[in-house]
This record gives sequence, C-alpha cells and structure tokens, in this order.
Amino acid sequence: MLIFLGVSGFRSTIHVHSHQRETKKFHIKSFIIGAIHGLAGSAAMVLLALTTVTSTIAALSFILIFGAGTILGMLLFTTVLGLPFVWFVSGRTFQTFAARAAAVLSVVYGIYYMYEITFVDGLFQI
Repeated sequence: MLIFLGVSGFRSTIHVHSHQRETKKFHIKSFIIGAIHGLAGSAAMVLLALTTVTSTIAALSFILIFGAGTILGMLLFTTVLGLPFVWFVSGRTFQTFAARAAAVLSVVYGIYYMYEITFVDGLFQI
C-alpha cells in the first residue's frame, strides 16, 4: 500500500491531467485506500467478537450491524471534519469558528474541572 501510494504520488507530480480527471481519480484512490484501511482495522474486531457467537444467523447479523455502524460513524466523523472547510469557502471565517469553539470548550471544561475538584474530590470537606 505504501509503495503504491508513493509511486502514484510521484507520478501525479510528473503527469499533468485535466482538473476533472484528477478529481475523479483522487476520489477513487481515496475510496480504495479507505476501504482497505477499514477492512484491515475492522477485521480483527469482527473476528474477535465472532468467537463468542454460536449461530450463523447471529454472526451474519453482527457483521451487518457492525458494518452499518462503522459506515455511519465514519460518515458522521468525516462530515464533522469537513464542515470547517465548507464554512471557510462559503464566507464564514475559519478563525472565528475556531476561536468560538475553543472558547466554548474552555468554559465547559473549566466548569467541569471546578465541579470535580469542589464536589467530587471534596475540596471543602472537613
């Protein structure tokens, strides 16, 4: 996989293609790389879980549910990662979004930390 990526990356710097062809080729390559990584990462988990299953129907159900959950999770995660780029292009500044997100996270974490120290760890207990 690494050799393929290295060679294709090197070749893409030599050959100049049209924009549409590069984009389509990039999406196909991204899909194939993602599929290989997904199968490699999920296969061990599925095999480990299937050692506890006794029936074929239960095993197939587990594989289908696990696969659907994995696809949905990756879809949502990728969407959340892509949102700042979409906002940046559509006129909203990424810096403003990042500053506000950091500020909200700081406030929430600060309140959580104060609660933990004060009530859970017993700061004012005698």
